[in-house]
Amino acid sequence: MLEDSSFRIPFVNHKVNVPWMRDSVYKFNKAYIHEFPDKSLLLVITEFTDWQVVNVDGYFEYQNYIWKPKIDKIKRPIQNISLNGTITTVHNNSGLVKRCNNCKSLLYDDSCPNNCQSEWGWDLRISSRLYDGSGSIKMVLTKDVASTILTTMVTAK
Repeated sequence: MLEDSSFRIPFVNHKVNVPWMRDSVYKFNKAYIHEFPDKSLLLVITEFTDWQVVNVDGYFEYQNYIWKPKIDKIKRPIQNISLNGTITTVHNNSGLVKRCNNCKSLLYDDSCPNNCQSEWGWDLRISSRLYDGSGSIKMVLTKDVASTILTTMVTAK
């Protein structure tokens, strides 16, 4: 995974003589970006790509090369993202919810929206909105994350 201060992207390397080092800063020329139909991106480094290691002096200069995404700059679906912000809203479909055991959809009025006709089970989730000063995004915390947060909040009192 390569990243800079504006974006994080997976890459494929066709140049076998590059001595990659973790947590190092590189500058590339003549590389290209491939965009897939789902709008995801891949950086392609070919035998024609020129590269060099950039010397970085200290932690603070190194931080200039680390991606710090902002919600208003996210232009396409993306995976493996870390955002910092404030939860501004917790939606009323949070907490203990009923889920269809077959399709895992949320049940409303004890019936599956996909008409699965199967049993249901209890699940925990938090549906919320995250704001980072630049914009907001809907965020759903799954059972493991929600229970960790709720346990921390309950034990902190």
